[in-house]
Amino acid sequence: MANPRVVDPPVYDPPIMMDHPEGQRFSRAWTDHNQAVADRLSDNTAAIAAMKTGVVDGSDAAAGQIGEYATATSGSVGLTSATPADTATLSLGAGDHEVWGAVFFSNGGATQLRQVKAWISDTPTTPPGDLMVATISALFVDGGDQSIAAPRRRISLAVTTTIYLGAQAIFGISTSSATGTICARRVR
Repeated sequence: MANPRVVDPPVYDPPIMMDHPEGQRFSRAWTDHNQAVADRLSDNTAAIAAMKTGVVDGSDAAAGQIGEYATATSGSVGLTSATPADTATLSLGAGDHEVWGAVFFSNGGATQLRQVKAWISDTPTTPPGDLMVATISALFVDGGDQSIAAPRRRISLAVTTTIYLGAQAIFGISTSSATGTICARRVR
């Protein structure tokens, strides 16, 4: 089956007796072929322009299309001091995605919070091996809540994979829990 986007040039067709302004003569088949090519180029130009503009009606990109957006929010996850935990997960299909998130740390009234961390990873409860981990170390107000944004990360997948929003807190005396939101956009 021939490619529908390709318009084959005509086979020999005797010229019609219509003079072109430059004095050339063209066959009807050749004229029809050139018109078909021009029509296809016009159709492609409109399609390319629509792709560059994006949507203007407030709708979402369909699953698998460039611009697809996904998000998930977790419930409260209890933390153990200095131990990584996953606060939210998101299943992403094959493709190239930008993924980011934020973690909110809720602490007991006497909790002495000293450090919070957040990251995006494709491995459960494991910070990535690069520098893409957000960390705040400070003498926080005892019992005060904190939030931190996980750095935006490129995730390129060949198969559907679960992506994790990880968190870790270093604290003493009381309790800490985390709630997270993870977001992704398909970029190609």
